[in-house]
Amino acid sequence: MNIRRPRRIRHGVIATLLLLQVTSLTAPAAAAAPSRREAIPAPSSTKWSRQDLKTKVDALVQPVMDSGYAVGYAIGLIQGKETLILGYGRTAKDSGRTPDGRTLFQVGSITKTFVGVQLADLARRNIVRVDDPIGMYLPEFVSVPEWGERKITLLDLATHRSGLPGLPADFLTSPSTATLGGEYTMTQLLKWLSSYRLTRAPGERFEYSNVGIAILGHIVGNIQGKTWEQSCLDTICTPLGMKDTRTVLTPEQQSRLARGHRADLDPVPLEEIGVMGPGGSLISSVEDLSIYVRAHLALIDTPLRTAMDIAMAGHASAEPIGEMGLCWIRLIRPDTNVVFYVGDTFGYLAAVIFDLQKKTGVIVLGNQDSTVNQDLAFQLWALLDGRQVEPLKLRKASEVAADSLIPYTGTYLVERSDDQRKENTDKTATVALYGEGLKVLLPGQFRARLFRESEDRFFLKGVSDAVATVAFIRDDKGRVGAMSIFYNGQTRVLKKIR
Repeated sequence: MNIRRPRRIRHGVIATLLLLQVTSLTAPAAAAAPSRREAIPAPSSTKWSRQDLKTKVDALVQPVMDSGYAVGYAIGLIQGKETLILGYGRTAKDSGRTPDGRTLFQVGSITKTFVGVQLADLARRNIVRVDDPIGMYLPEFVSVPEWGERKITLLDLATHRSGLPGLPADFLTSPSTATLGGEYTMTQLLKWLSSYRLTRAPGERFEYSNVGIAILGHIVGNIQGKTWEQSCLDTICTPLGMKDTRTVLTPEQQSRLARGHRADLDPVPLEEIGVMGPGGSLISSVEDLSIYVRAHLALIDTPLRTAMDIAMAGHASAEPIGEMGLCWIRLIRPDTNVVFYVGDTFGYLAAVIFDLQKKTGVIVLGNQDSTVNQDLAFQLWALLDGRQVEPLKLRKASEVAADSLIPYTGTYLVERSDDQRKENTDKTATVALYGEGLKVLLPGQFRARLFRESEDRFFLKGVSDAVATVAFIRDDKGRVGAMSIFYNGQTRVLKKIR
């Protein structure tokens, strides 16, 4: 891709100060990350011995394994200069191998933080300013959407405040979305960007945007005359010695890749993300990510120190969670200064959490796409923080004969919006037998396995930010006539039509 030459500024110090102080247009001034050279209060968290820590982690992880919510985990726990790596379960349902520190997992949106560090490094080197409009770094034919005189900047992309949606509309309707990338090209992406119309001013509010980070990642690479992945390798992975963090694996690395599984623990192939790669396609290990976290905690000497400080600084509000760094999220509490990110793909979920003051960190890599992994990671962080932690309370499926599930099967009519009524288009959901249980197919090709909790009541494991409940409703004759789906605080009733 041909790009315009970036506008440069004269003093790298100015760029660094700008990054540490800049905020969104509507957010209050954000606090800067603590300087590595400042005196940091002594940690108040409990320093566990390796054996005591393992015992406590076992008590939190094993119930998740026993409840059927996970296939395997590789977990890293950092306490100052010490790192404990633990493995649980299996690298695949049909494997007898337990994950370890060198087992590879797709880490999803953790990839975005690598893009943020690369952007910060370019700013540190006086190559870009984060308030540069992105049109400066895109081909001449691209017409970047604007809101009046307000242009989308690099900072808007990095803090999810660009006004761009999660994914392009044509990406979601493309046949290639079976692998979330496939044949969707950079040309298609840039044509979509040129045609998109903003619904609000950039910087106005937070909206998570995978496409925004994808565009940012490609810009970061193109500025240096490289692909985004090569830029990532040259800027971060190679200097830090992270030899197993990449998107394309060698045959030897392929042999160490854990098999991905859905939340219902059905195996799935490795997700091909394609042009959206900067948003989530990196593969890594606990050993490599431990290096990455320790570098952010200033436990490793690295030329990336300033860039990492810039990336972790609060640049915009991410209420009610905290603040957005350059792709990192900062959770601000009176006694801690925590930075984190969570990433999931079809088959994997990864979480990285670390405390800048207490020099502690948690890395959880799981080969199942379930938000239980995220919950477990925050439990482990609380454990390192010195708090009393109880095992997760997980819903358990009850055994049931397959023939007793037949009354629930059928086609259910989804409530239509006014526009859909005008277009005379109906959307339906299908419930069918699946092995010894049920599966539901919702509009948009979303499939999920239903687990029976009690009579007429089922649940879905690991769906987005909440565990959904599906209840079947019987008529006065005892026949199943409708299905009620409770998810994310909302309930929808679907009428059975056949």
